[in-house]
Amino acid sequence: MGTWQKVPTPQLVYESEDEAALPDQLGASLIDGFIDELNVLHSRPGLSTWKDLGTGAPLEGLFWWDDQSKIISVSNGKTFKHTSSDGSFTEISGDLLNSGQLVSFAVQDNNLVMASGGRMVTSTSAATTAFIADPDAPIDVDFVAYIDQIIIATSGRQRAFFADTADVLSWNALSFVSAEAKFDALKAMQVSFREIYFFGGRTTEVWRTDGRTPLVRIDNAFNEMGIIAKDSLVNARGTYLWLNNDKQVARMDGGRNISIVSPPVDDSLFRTTPVTDARAFYLPFGNGGFYILSFPTADKTFVYDLARNKWMRWGRWNTATGVYNRYKGQVHAYSPTWDLCLVGDKDTGIIWKVDPDVFTDGGDVIRTLYRTGHISFGTLREKRFNKLRIRMKMGTGDAVALNNPVVSIRWKINNRNNFGTEVIIPLGKVGQTEWMADINRLGTFETVQFEIVHATNAKFTLVEMEANLDVQG
Repeated sequence: MGTWQKVPTPQLVYESEDEAALPDQLGASLIDGFIDELNVLHSRPGLSTWKDLGTGAPLEGLFWWDDQSKIISVSNGKTFKHTSSDGSFTEISGDLLNSGQLVSFAVQDNNLVMASGGRMVTSTSAATTAFIADPDAPIDVDFVAYIDQIIIATSGRQRAFFADTADVLSWNALSFVSAEAKFDALKAMQVSFREIYFFGGRTTEVWRTDGRTPLVRIDNAFNEMGIIAKDSLVNARGTYLWLNNDKQVARMDGGRNISIVSPPVDDSLFRTTPVTDARAFYLPFGNGGFYILSFPTADKTFVYDLARNKWMRWGRWNTATGVYNRYKGQVHAYSPTWDLCLVGDKDTGIIWKVDPDVFTDGGDVIRTLYRTGHISFGTLREKRFNKLRIRMKMGTGDAVALNNPVVSIRWKINNRNNFGTEVIIPLGKVGQTEWMADINRLGTFETVQFEIVHATNAKFTLVEMEANLDVQG
């Protein structure tokens, strides 16, 4: 009876104010999950406490100091060093950084340089912290970077200053460069491929060292695209991503090739305000990684999968308001020595371990939501929906605290005003790794939209869905 057809899910998610206009193959929303290279949907990795600094203030900086085999963290202007994989830490005494702004880090030999909108702070071998005392050193620095024995500093104005070669403590008021191709304020800076990337409000320039000047602009390495939020700039293993001056996410590969990767969420970004406070970091994961872009005032987080060119949202489900707030993490560091992927909390002094085998954020439920587009199965003729079959993989969870995980599904027929009553599907005992569910007699329709929600302390994977249909005459 009837014919079986694949439900086109999960697919590329394309957020739109008018979901009814989406074609069959596009999803409408994915929150707190991701889609892998096989188009299988997974709940996102959870967060477990690595260490609480006890500051009660946001984490504003995390940095893996490779030569010292230490994690450096910054919260409430204070700098801490973590010397073992269990997170053990001590506060580095000395001068404090500005609080309220993310910290930029650079290393020259055994000297760590940090900046967060005020005077630069240095630490030699993580012993103490001290302001750079040279009166010629810039005093309101947002970004620092290192290249060829030179520390460079920018402060959101037209000039980038640089220290004397091989001496981070020695500066000259006349040692600076400015945007040359077009007059512009230098809002952000990164160094990779032994090149310096200056991001202005309207333009992007690329510079290098020449051993004499010592900084020179590279001819033809200029773009009429700027940055609107300085803390949105991320270096993702040599690929740059940032929120440009048109409120779109730009991607630069290979140091030159720039593309716009945000069309699936452009409509949502356009409606987000303000955007100048955007903060981002790169989260390596599996064979790829995620660009995590948060908007503190708007209280939302967009996530871009670099390897698969897909967008989603991550956040924290607020049970009191029934909405998603922005993701807990706002800064990141990875320790290859300890094989730890860490994020710093946006509100508290907690450093979280990102863990695919943890299914809550410090005990807070991860509520994975996937909503399809309006599916017609290739025809707008009326169809009788005999059966929906869902293939899911449960994985592992807390078998003591939770024995009967569930997933809920509801659907909307012909874009009616509301979804129907949700159907709760028990997934069996925790530890049961694969499960099929059938829902019978879903009614008649021309188009149908599904919404699936998983909010259980266990891993969730949606593999595929099939529908048994009879097309009416």
